[in-house]
Parts: sequence; structure tokens; C-alpha cells
Amino acid sequence: MRLHNGSLGRLAVCLALVLAARSLPAEEPEVAHFHHVHLNVTDPAKTLQFYYLVDPSGTNAITTNSTAFVPALNVIFPTVPGAVGGVAVDGTLSTNQTSRGVTSLAITNWPPGAVLWLVWEMADPAARAQGLAIDNLSFAASTAPLNTPPALAPISNAFVILGQTLSFTASATDTDQPPQSITFTLDSGAPGNAVINPATGIFSWTPTPAQVLTTNLITVRATDNGVPPLSATRSFTATVLNVPSISVVSLVGQTLTLRWPSATGKVYRVQYKDSLSASTWTTLGSDLSGTGSPLSINVNVSAPAQRFYRLLIVQ
Repeated sequence: MRLHNGSLGRLAVCLALVLAARSLPAEEPEVAHFHHVHLNVTDPAKTLQFYYLVDPSGTNAITTNSTAFVPALNVIFPTVPGAVGGVAVDGTLSTNQTSRGVTSLAITNWPPGAVLWLVWEMADPAARAQGLAIDNLSFAASTAPLNTPPALAPISNAFVILGQTLSFTASATDTDQPPQSITFTLDSGAPGNAVINPATGIFSWTPTPAQVLTTNLITVRATDNGVPPLSATRSFTATVLNVPSISVVSLVGQTLTLRWPSATGKVYRVQYKDSLSASTWTTLGSDLSGTGSPLSINVNVSAPAQRFYRLLIVQ
């Protein structure tokens, strides 16, 4: 294929392509593949910019409309020392030729029957051209399935105790073919010291003392590398609790009551020993599940004379 444009004040070399009517979902874009675009120029100091125009009616003015510019196909020919505009340059010389090529360029909203203009145009409207030839232009278009966002598994709300690290692995899947890669990030608003591995989705956060008794809304985002990139999000709350401690101790007769605040989802265990020098602790009663309200346990202290207690979070 060879297109030639003679002397023009504003040079535009155009190629019109029309997709015949076909049975395709309206939302499916066209994907264009440009290969081996070879340009010859016969005048020095030319800069051509490339764009394409989707023209549903086939009547739009190609020199004043553009759907998208493609800088990768721009052509810049250097000034030849001593040359003057209008002086012919041999377009067959390799020094006056260039090649450009791109692949997998998405052209969206190219409906059946619409004209697709491919345009190389002078960037400087005042420029003059003796001539331009385009050789060996290959173009292919194929439908591309509509990209769908990844699916991100739900993330449960969490309580984390000061000194502990909240850690889990975010899980996301994408059914698009060919397989796409997924990148994990945290949206703004997450604690500054919380991190997530962009490749594996491993989340990690070790709260600081300043973050005790705060409830933090954290949003995990999974983004694919489709065209265009799409993402899914999951939000959860992470509440930071202080180190567990028995806050209320009361004695009525021979009954000692131990009481402490609890967090939903946490499991508490009370242990004792009669001497601090003893090597082991003994569990008192059964483990208690946190409800968000205070928990308590009653102890008969008729014997021995002294006893030491401690409170553990075991889950």
C-alpha cells in the first residue's frame, strides 16, 4: 500500500478503514495492531503526529477531530544542514526514512460500520511538504473481551492487642483470559504503619501505643492489569486493645470476683499459682469468650493464705 500527498500547507496522510456490520456485543472494543509502519519523506525538518479518529458517520473532518493521539507513531525528521524548505530530498535514501510500530493498541467504541481514520499530520500547520510516501503499513483489528474486575474475598473485622501483629493474606481471583496479574494496595485512610505486599496480598500491622483504643477502617484494593485496569475493594475495621488486665477485684466473704473488659472474638483464660517461685501456672475454670462487655469469674479464697492470678488472651 502506498499513499502519497503532494505539496500542502498542512500535510495530512490518512487511511480510512471500515468495519463491516457484524454480530458483536456493543461493549466489546476493537484492538488494533500496527506493524511495520514505514515512512519516506522528501523534504527536511518534518514532524508528523499520529492520531486516529472513530467516525460513526464517515463524514467528520479528519484534520480537526481526533479520538486519541498515539505518540509512539509520531515521526520526526531532522533538519538537513543547508537545506531550505521546498528543496527536494531523495526519499529513497535510508537517512530520510523511518519505521514505527505498535501492537495491542486498544481502540474503544469502534462500532460496526464506523470509519476508522488513521492520520499522520504536520504538527506545524505552517509547514510545507514536497511529498510524503507511506510504504508497508500493516493493520489488524480484533475484538477484545470486556475486562472484568477481580473478585476480592471478604475480610473479617479484627481486634489486635498492643504488642501483637495483625496479619492475614488477602485473596483475589480474576476469570479473564489470558490470565491477568493482580496488584494489592491499601486505600488512603489506613494506618501509616500498615503494609500489604503488592504481589502476595500479605497484610501486616503492628500497632503502636498511640494507636491503643482506636478503631481503624482499612480498605484493601486488588487491581488487575487489563485494559482498562479494574479493581475490587474490601473494607474491614481493626480495633486496637490495650494489654489485658484485671480491672476490678472485689471480695465478699470468701468469694473473690475478678472482672475485666473483653473484646468480641477473643478468648480469655485466668490462671493462678500460690507462689511466684512456682514453675507453672494452673488454669482456673474454663476459657471465656469475649462479648464486648466485661467478663468475670468468682473464686473461693478460703484457702490458701495467698494466691497470684494472671489473665491471658489465648485466641
